[in-house]
Formats: sequence, C-alpha cells, structure tokens
Amino acid sequence: MKTRNGHNPVNKCLHHGLALIVSALLPAAVFAQPEAPAGSPAGTTRNAPAFDSAALEAVPLEQAPGGSLYVDAEAGGISASFLVDTGAGLVTVSEAFFDQLEARGAVREVRRVAARLANNRLQALTVYEVAQFRIGEHCDIGPVEVAVMPGGGRNLLGLSALGRAAPFTVSMAPPALHLSGCSLQGAVAAL
Repeated sequence: MKTRNGHNPVNKCLHHGLALIVSALLPAAVFAQPEAPAGSPAGTTRNAPAFDSAALEAVPLEQAPGGSLYVDAEAGGISASFLVDTGAGLVTVSEAFFDQLEARGAVREVRRVAARLANNRLQALTVYEVAQFRIGEHCDIGPVEVAVMPGGGRNLLGLSALGRAAPFTVSMAPPALHLSGCSLQGAVAAL
C-alpha cells in the first residue's frame, strides 16, 4: 500500500521501529544533550566536545565488488569474515561457524527471540553469548550475543557487537571501521 506521495507507511513504521532498536542498543551518552552553562537562557545547550577521531581504533574493511563491506573478526578464538550490517540487531553466524564455536564450548544459550527478517517475516531464533569477541586485530569488545541463521551462509556483524564499540564511523577511502569502545588487550599482547 502506498500513499498519494508514493511512500509506503509500513516502511515508515519499520524505519522508526529500527531507530528505536538502535537507540536502545547504543549508550545513552550518544544521544544525550549537553547541559547549558549556569545562567544560560532556557532551551539552550552547551556545545558538545569535538569528536576525537584519534582515539578510535581503525579496523580495515574489505569492499566486495557489489559494495558490501567485510571485516575480519574473532569469536570464541575462531577467526572469520563478517559482513558489516548496521541494519541487523544481532551478530548472526553461519551454521558452520556456529558448529565450530559449539565444538570449542565457546557459546552458551541465553534466550529465544522472535526476529523480524529483512523480508519482514518473523523467525524464531536462539540467542547465544560468545564470551570473547574481537573486531580486527586489536578491538576486544568482550561478550557478544549472536544468533544462528538457519540456512544462512554468511556471518553478519550487527549492532549487538557494533553497539559495544560505539560510537563508530565508517570511512571509504580507504575502507575502514573506526571503533571507540575497544579494550585494546590484543594490542598490548602484540607488543
């Protein structure tokens, strides 16, 4: 169904719903308005401090011919390539990758959820926790929730991981994922 201006109201609702999901996953400080200095007129705010891009961990991305961006990551001590997907609420892993994690005892079941897929269908999924997750060589983000997509052939780096490394940016020349919420244990170990 479309309105006279050609917009689909269902897509608009889904867009707003996604914004709510994203805002729930990101730290509250990302959305906070700085308080105005004492004595300022009502309704004013102090300028936010400049974003310090030097404090970000730059993780190289590989750009596929179709434009998709992939990053190397490690879950439970197993390395794999992940499609960067800011539209996915959870990290999802292929059945083959999950089998490797399970064989190592690197996952524990957390809960069952109903997930809305890109085609708008609901799918029951089991959510697992991987105790250790690293994006790139040095960005340790600790435990991350993942789900297994039945029949899914690729790993997706969704907001359950990206939100732990927020705020983050993506640059295209050269392709890189810039993360701020990293514990740099991997970098210290490499020294």
